[in-house]
Amino acid sequence: MNVLRLVVVFIIMVIIAILALLNSETRVTLVLLTKSYENLRLIFLLLYSFLFGAVSVLVFALASEIGLRRELKKRRQENEMLQEELNTLRNLPLGSEEEEKK
Repeated sequence: MNVLRLVVVFIIMVIIAILALLNSETRVTLVLLTKSYENLRLIFLLLYSFLFGAVSVLVFALASEIGLRRELKKRRQENEMLQEELNTLRNLPLGSEEEEKK
């Protein structure tokens, strides 16, 4: 899985590099709601958009990871309690079966 992730990241980086070379002198106008930014280089706009997307994904992935780790910790504690209960039940004396045989 890690190898696949590295390949995808590498492909994305190559695509960004190609776009950077092709659009190094292209200038655009960016309009955000009511504000307009003129004469921006397209490559910087693409780079900032990519970085914003990467940071957004990182934040959501970290939030998910924290939730999963909490759930895992809770399940491990529950597993330990059940394991202790099982060990206790295994160690109970078998006196009731011996009385039935007599």
